Amino acid sequence: MIYCYILSSHNIFTKNALKGFILKSDIHINEGELGDNFICFKQGDIIKAKVLSIGQYSSYKLSTVGSELGVIAAFNQKGEILRPVAWNLVLNINDMTFERRKASNDFSLLL
Repeated sequence: MIYCYILSSHNIFTKNALKGFILKSDIHINEGELGDNFICFKQGDIIKAKVLSIGQYSSYKLSTVGSELGVIAAFNQKGEILRPVAWNLVLNINDMTFERRKASNDFSLLL
């Protein structure tokens, strides 16, 4: 299970961060497409997801199933920005290195 904070909904920022979670079964259409949850997302990643339901303790159950959902921006260990370039890769534009993530095909976010 991946825990996260919801910072905006429908392009409107929330006053307070809301709690969310993503189950392994709600990451990909096909089980095991990318493997481990920790390859799909890392701490600090900005992801685009859809709300499936309200879970326990006022947290939201989220899903990234679909090509338009997933990581839209990420950061490496040095704090450099990584951009999605394929469904399973993000690119560091500074040194042209790749990292594996469950990436969104929505490349409209300009960083």
